Amino acid sequence: MLGLLLFVSMVPAALAAENIQLDFNGKLAETSAKPVNKDGSVYVPIRVVEEIEGLTISSWDNATKSLTIAQSGTDAALTLKVGEKTAQKGSQTIGMSQPAQVINNRVMVPLRFVAEAFDADVAWNPDSKTVYVAKTTEQQKKSLHSGDLTAARLAALNLPRISSLPDLDFSGDSLGTWSIYFPEGEYKSFFSISNQVISYYRITDNAAQLIWEAALALDAKQSKESTFYAKGIFKEQGTRPEIKTNLVFYDISTHAGQAQYGRIHTDGTVEQLGTKEMNNLDELFPIEEENAGVSPLRLEGTSGVK
Repeated sequence: MLGLLLFVSMVPAALAAENIQLDFNGKLAETSAKPVNKDGSVYVPIRVVEEIEGLTISSWDNATKSLTIAQSGTDAALTLKVGEKTAQKGSQTIGMSQPAQVINNRVMVPLRFVAEAFDADVAWNPDSKTVYVAKTTEQQKKSLHSGDLTAARLAALNLPRISSLPDLDFSGDSLGTWSIYFPEGEYKSFFSISNQVISYYRITDNAAQLIWEAALALDAKQSKESTFYAKGIFKEQGTRPEIKTNLVFYDISTHAGQAQYGRIHTDGTVEQLGTKEMNNLDELFPIEEENAGVSPLRLEGTSGVK
């Protein structure tokens, strides 16, 4: 404990005040030393990289101050040396904007560089001072690209969620229902509505990235800008998408254990198709009436909302 107190006392006040959070696949990590934002990079103690799915520190050479990071189930390995702006991954030499460094008597590595070297998704949220790192398993990627639309959608909904947007700072009423909307025949983006908040996500191999979010008024009239939004938008963050294709929806009641499902046409017409039992997300079912052969994603951002 005394050693820890002595270490903390050595940290410059400006760095200690950062209080950066690290989110790995939706879970906040605890670290032996606080992350440091230095020269435009967030540095973490070397053992923190093992929080990334599948990564381990396979070796550390104290004489040369070099470490090797390996990915389980593959031959992929990344070797870094303190103070050097290049890294070695197999036969490939990779340039680094910032090298591994000794900071406050600890060897620390630039988190984004390491994560992206192993094809993880990284997002920095300046509002919450959170680094999001998302890396899925090979099985999750197979589900995304399986050709089974329902399996791909379920995989998309279960991906880690990352965001660079400011907090919406809104707490709505819990109505015991939540809704999911997908472009017809697609899984690469979705809307969700719960507690009077609508969120729009785009899908990568590793994450569902929050692109836009808005608060909905319970007593507001239908928005004039889009018939999709059943209640009025009075507060929003991010880039609002423009809807250019039909959507299919699931309106899920946690009390009744069932979901109403249907289609919303581009002119705003709502087509109720039926009701099925559904108690949780794992029971997501295919909508037989859906046209799975529609063209790829046609949702485009139209405005940057601050």
